[in-house]
Amino acid sequence: MQLALMRQLLRPALILAIVSYMITISIGNTFALKHGYEVQADQELLALGLSNVMGAFFQAYPSSGSLSRSAVASAAGARSPLHGLVQVTTWRSLWPDPS
Repeated sequence: MQLALMRQLLRPALILAIVSYMITISIGNTFALKHGYEVQADQELLALGLSNVMGAFFQAYPSSGSLSRSAVASAAGARSPLHGLVQVTTWRSLWPDPS
């Protein structure tokens, strides 16, 4: 990649990273108050950063928090990240890959 292009993209990339982190922490704090636990901002930053760095090796979309998905999971009674695996398994069984 050209160095000039990297310089041009650095500022927007940093802004997106900061906004993504702020949204994730905001969602975490919202549900922490609702369910009575504490969010550790440094752990959230580390987890978000590592997941995005690892995802870059597999051409994954950048990860961030999702208020709507978190609200649905909370309303459905989800208590762990295992609900995501159940959701994906259910989704794939109802709509299998057409290829």
